[in-house]
Amino acid sequence: MVQCSAATSTLSCKDGSYYSIAERVNIGENCVLFTAASVPSGLPAQLTIESQVAIQPGCTIYSSRIGKEVFIGANSVIMEGSMLENGCIIAPNSVVPPGRVVPSRQMWGGNPIKYIRDVDDRDIQALRTFIENQWDRTVPITFQFLPYNNAYLLR
Repeated sequence: MVQCSAATSTLSCKDGSYYSIAERVNIGENCVLFTAASVPSGLPAQLTIESQVAIQPGCTIYSSRIGKEVFIGANSVIMEGSMLENGCIIAPNSVVPPGRVVPSRQMWGGNPIKYIRDVDDRDIQALRTFIENQWDRTVPITFQFLPYNNAYLLR
């Protein structure tokens, strides 16, 4: 069973496209995840989200690759072909242009995004703690949205 939580979010896939969402991914409310039929950069038209990722409410993500331990701030837009490498942080209300690579352990923000600073070990630990806390709050209510009776799960 994949451990992923998504609250009132939408995943839209075109024919022939692919998506992969790893464990411990928290997707906030009103997020939209798209995969396109093709990507102008020549990269595969797929959406890949690795483990320990926090996507805040109101984000829109097109065919992209998101590495491990990534934080995406609220209302951000990640355009097709973008790559967010491990441990990076995208500030709220940011736009990542098509094909942009955000290097590992860096914070970027703005429209279009610009480098803000390097991410240190304290930031990574705070991100891990945040993701775990989000996960601990989300798991107990997850079963409320199953399409069948789940009373037997709560014994």
